[in-house]
Amino acid sequence: AVFTKDGKTIYFTRNSYIDGQKELDKSKKHKTLRLSLFKAEKTGENTWSNVEELPFNNKAYSVAHPALSPDGKRLYFSSDMPGTLGMSDLWYVDILENGTYGTPVN
Repeated sequence: AVFTKDGKTIYFTRNSYIDGQKELDKSKKHKTLRLSLFKAEKTGENTWSNVEELPFNNKAYSVAHPALSPDGKRLYFSSDMPGTLGMSDLWYVDILENGTYGTPVN
């Protein structure tokens, strides 16, 4: 997980293990755990809310291990999404001024 400099936003990894069930990977015909990135906002002393899944997550691959650039305008992560040069690669996505995200870049 990584926090923004002001400590008001966290980006974190969560797996797909829900209610004791793994998701079925149809391409491999077995159940597997996928990782996804989420964002949450601090809304109180010990309260986090507005949890949202990042838009470039996908059930076909994992997206995990977030890190922010020093200026907080770029989010780095690892993924095995299409375009990966090996089994898994480092990617980044720009965080735009309006709070949306650019296209992931390998």
